[in-house]
Amino acid sequence: MYNIEFIFGVYELVSIEAFQDDVYINEQTKSGMFTFTRDYKLSVVNSTTDWLMAYTGSFEIQSQDLVIHVVSCVITELENTVIKRKILMLDRENLILEASGSDKAKKSRITWKKVASI
Repeated sequence: MYNIEFIFGVYELVSIEAFQDDVYINEQTKSGMFTFTRDYKLSVVNSTTDWLMAYTGSFEIQSQDLVIHVVSCVITELENTVIKRKILMLDRENLILEASGSDKAKKSRITWKKVASI
């Protein structure tokens, strides 16, 4: 469905928009970088002044999902787990993902802009 060639590169975080029951709640702009290599490895770092998320691992695309196999993470409980993000858009310059909460009513739309191709 998506051209896998478009995903390889380095992305900068543009925004994180939160929704509850499909109703817009707020926008959180944080700093972050996401890197996808041609050997299907990835690394991500997101942060604010009081929050940090960083992990590495491998990835694959299954239908409309980005499937992340976490190897190491600042939250050790996430190590050796799988994270799925729905791909809403993937083109030469943009990657937009949707993350769902455990109750599925809360979702986040995460927008990334490609800053370098690999």
